[in-house]
Amino acid sequence: MIKKVNKNLVKVTSTILVSAMFLTGCGAGGNTVAKVNGDKISGEEFSENFDLIKQNYEAQYGPEFLEQELPEGGTVEDGLKEQVLDKLIIEEIIMQKGEEEELIATDEEVNEEVKGFKEMVGGQEGFDEFLEGNDMDEDDFKTGIKKDLTVEKYRDEFLEGLEIEEKDLKEHYEANKDKFDTVEASHILVEKEEEAQEILKELEDGAEFGKLAEKSIEPDAAEREGDLGYFVRGQLVPEFEEAAFKLKVDEVSAPVKTEHGYHIIKVTDKKDTFDKVKEEVKEDLEMKKFGENLENLKEEAKTKTYMKNVDKAVTESKEEAKDEEPAQEQQPVQEEQQEPEAKDGEVKEEPEDANDAETQDEEAPKEDEEK
Repeated sequence: MIKKVNKNLVKVTSTILVSAMFLTGCGAGGNTVAKVNGDKISGEEFSENFDLIKQNYEAQYGPEFLEQELPEGGTVEDGLKEQVLDKLIIEEIIMQKGEEEELIATDEEVNEEVKGFKEMVGGQEGFDEFLEGNDMDEDDFKTGIKKDLTVEKYRDEFLEGLEIEEKDLKEHYEANKDKFDTVEASHILVEKEEEAQEILKELEDGAEFGKLAEKSIEPDAAEREGDLGYFVRGQLVPEFEEAAFKLKVDEVSAPVKTEHGYHIIKVTDKKDTFDKVKEEVKEDLEMKKFGENLENLKEEAKTKTYMKNVDKAVTESKEEAKDEEPAQEQQPVQEEQQEPEAKDGEVKEEPEDANDAETQDEEAPKEDEEK
């Protein structure tokens, strides 16, 4: 109830991205949406990844979320297309590096992972249901697992060779305190200030905070005894956060007014020093360094993207999904959208399988052509 929702959020969560990796490489056909050092990424592969992530977004925020306009232009769906394509390009780069550095997952490693997954889903029968539900066969699944494990091995090797000094950690912490400092709190939410004052008096008289949470108007508050868990700055409404971060552990606030009503807040734990969050700081800095490494690899790679084929893959996927739905009253056909302008450094071309000649950008590097 008191959490803020950033409706312009476009970043794909790591959980969804990892899930999508199982589907990567499932199809060899379809239009080419990108080339990485001459190796192709197919429209079918893009669609499988895009559809999975899109379904997760729609389940969380509703179908209309993807239609929202972004401040920088375009819709959330447009931003998602670019992120999925970027994810596939980076994965392909890592697979190529894995070949060079002999990090490609072995068949034995893949089979061991598949065995563990089968046990997790209830044996062969559950595994077969999983494959059928995701429109893939076991070879497709193994291809995705192989890529997943290879990416993991490449990341682990990079991190093993990474040297981070204590001063680097402290500098990273100081520059990102709002990201690491956390508070654990419980609260009781009521509509009127008089009610909040009465609850405060009961607490002063010895009543248990968790028991009084039964009076909270927040759904399920009684079952949780008002517990909100840990949160960092920026997750909750400002008035609530400001009060919570000022409190000491086990201290109870005076009534705090927000748009939702009046809150009585009790802080149960705080992690607000470097020593308390050192491990989180280390992990975050490692991932930052790894991300910078991937960006460097991407800049060094010879890549070409075919956004017209990306749009075509998404359109075809939507049409297939519509064909699978029960017959409904026919809707007017939407007018085809005009192809967006090319971004700096991006080559926009006719669909690769129709015409791979570099006719739209005379300065496109020849070494990017298929060999």
